[in-house]
Amino acid sequence: RKETSMYSIFTNKAMRPTGIDLTFNGCHLNDAGYRLFGRLVFDAAFDKPAPVVNEEIRAAVLEKNKQFFRRFRPVNTFYYTGGRNRSYGYLDFLPAMRNFDIMTANRDQRIWDIAAGRQVSAKIDDSNVPPLPTTKQSRGANRLLSPEAELGEFEVDPRFNVTLFASETDFPELACPIQMRWDSRGRLWVSCSTTYPHVYPGNEPNDKLVILEDTDGDGRADKTSVFADDLHIPLSFEFGDGGVYVSEEPHFTFLKDTDGDGRADFREKVLTGFGCEDSHHALHDFTWTPDGDLIFREGIFHHSQVETPYGPVRQRDSGWFRFEPRSHRLTAFGTHMSTNPWGVTFDDWGQHMASDPIYAQAFHALDPAYPDQHPRPVGLHAYSGTCGQEFVDFPNWPEEMQGGFVKVRYKPTNRVEFHRWNESDFGFTEEYVGNIVFSKNLSFIPVDLRYGPDGAMYVCDWYNPVKGHAQYSLRDERRDRVSGRIFRIMPKGAKPRQMPQIHGAPLGQLLDILKRPEYRYRYWAKRELRDRDPAKTKAALDVWVAKLDPADPRHRHHQIEAIWLYRGIGASTPSCSPSCSSATTTTPAPQPPINSATGTHTSKTRNRFSTAWPAIPARSSGWRLPSPRATSVPPGHSRRW
Repeated sequence: RKETSMYSIFTNKAMRPTGIDLTFNGCHLNDAGYRLFGRLVFDAAFDKPAPVVNEEIRAAVLEKNKQFFRRFRPVNTFYYTGGRNRSYGYLDFLPAMRNFDIMTANRDQRIWDIAAGRQVSAKIDDSNVPPLPTTKQSRGANRLLSPEAELGEFEVDPRFNVTLFASETDFPELACPIQMRWDSRGRLWVSCSTTYPHVYPGNEPNDKLVILEDTDGDGRADKTSVFADDLHIPLSFEFGDGGVYVSEEPHFTFLKDTDGDGRADFREKVLTGFGCEDSHHALHDFTWTPDGDLIFREGIFHHSQVETPYGPVRQRDSGWFRFEPRSHRLTAFGTHMSTNPWGVTFDDWGQHMASDPIYAQAFHALDPAYPDQHPRPVGLHAYSGTCGQEFVDFPNWPEEMQGGFVKVRYKPTNRVEFHRWNESDFGFTEEYVGNIVFSKNLSFIPVDLRYGPDGAMYVCDWYNPVKGHAQYSLRDERRDRVSGRIFRIMPKGAKPRQMPQIHGAPLGQLLDILKRPEYRYRYWAKRELRDRDPAKTKAALDVWVAKLDPADPRHRHHQIEAIWLYRGIGASTPSCSPSCSSATTTTPAPQPPINSATGTHTSKTRNRFSTAWPAIPARSSGWRLPSPRATSVPPGHSRRW
């Protein structure tokens, strides 16, 4: 009998590099790695070669594992074993968990029948699974209106027009939209979930990434397609690395179209173990930092324990994560006892601006040792039910609104608000000014807000007569699974902006977009540049930097955009040139303070930039050090003030 250990298996010569990838990140096995590992385990345990895999049995085992996982790791467990395990939790979970147990047992018996050579039916027999009991209705529902009738309930700021861009009437695939992202072709992608709040026994998740297009430029979608239709509650997503990163609690997934037919045909579970105790604020708010890391967060009740190539990463009860795609490094930061935060963006200088239904401001710094958290930020502005925001920087919007931001809120009221963004001694504060849209119909539930390529703002409406996660039974039959609307807000008399070419554009043209005042154009251009060949991008960026004009009022901003992009492509700056040296002796016009992403990312790459860039002054006219509350310290670094 051979002496067997996991160490001996992993040091087996068969597991050594052979030119074939056995992992997808140097740590976690891929399908080829698992197949090889399985054969080695069998050989070590039984002292004989592993038999040929019976694919019918393998498929049956995978089906059983899927149903058991929904019993072993269900979403919304805070309503099952947690603090909300009373009436709604009981009605929703105990019967459902019983049915998953029965379905798992049915599949286990099927595996043994196949292994014994007995005939099994093509369809799994679940006739012994009883129906779920009727759930009670705790309160009345709101009015359910047609898209056109809903528009009539809007009270709109007289400076703006609000129109319907898309709805379930023309596009049934748009049912239950959650988040929106624009791609580099100017198409609007929307994640939709009819599975929410969770999967019930006998059902399969069929949530979608829907693509909407306005092909004739009239401000209304006229074409749709579906990129993926088998997702699990995709609370958020973002483009990158030639595909799409998607939230599928408890998983962090990557999808890709490898054959160019417009549909995802490659799926990889990049990380798993994120909290799913309360499904409506699990992993969400995917966005790229100015320097090319993907950040996202989760809300209260969640407990994440994620295995990474660098060891486990843990977080609890609301906090942020930062994922570096090139290294697969995940870092937790910014945790403090919170509730259900949604909505994040960055201002012109890279300040991390994130809404929170309770605290409109929050500090973001490295986490203390798990399970500790930062203290609760008592005394900051309190708001409820905010879901997204955008800074006003498109020139076709009113001059008096420039530099402020628009926010959507779904409770206790439902409206699209305008706020000012004011710098203070300890960071920034938001000042409510007024409403752009207020709806008298409480079924209007704005859950996301995005500038579009035409300079209009688009509002994602999770239109539903049932508003709330815990306020109604999770299985309340009045939860709408048909409606979904996207509204378009445009200043009256404003001309739509022409989106610069991004997809397929030459490198020099993409780099010049970084000089544009519109954050979203710069965001999309950098996302495209990070997907290009890094060596070619660096060469073009070197030339672009050398030609920057120190007399340009935005000179410092162009420089910091270059710094962010250098890091985003994993490159460093060129050697200091005569033009660079002259730049160091030119005194630019006073600029806004370089805070947050600017100052901290400069310190992160200081050794690479110190000889090629003029020193960024810490204190001079028009400049000052960032305050602790305004600063977002990058994971992996500490800062003392």
